[in-house]
Amino acid sequence: MRAEYDIVLAKGIHPLACIEVKLNNAPTISKGNMQSVADLKTKKNFVVVPDVEEYKTKDGIIICNIATFLTKYLLKIK
Repeated sequence: MRAEYDIVLAKGIHPLACIEVKLNNAPTISKGNMQSVADLKTKKNFVVVPDVEEYKTKDGIIICNIATFLTKYLLKIK
């Protein structure tokens, strides 16, 4: 199983958020993505897609476009 996210934001050695970038507006969250979240224990997790109304998955992962991520979420990750 391939457990990975494209970007992990961290403060020092402490992971804060996982960010996956997809070209599809209807992304699939893989078991590997979920394993990464579990391993890193990140509370804020995102999938950034080209153009979609923001929504949250049942696992709490926020799906949004890059503009929403940059203006609404990035600076709040601490």
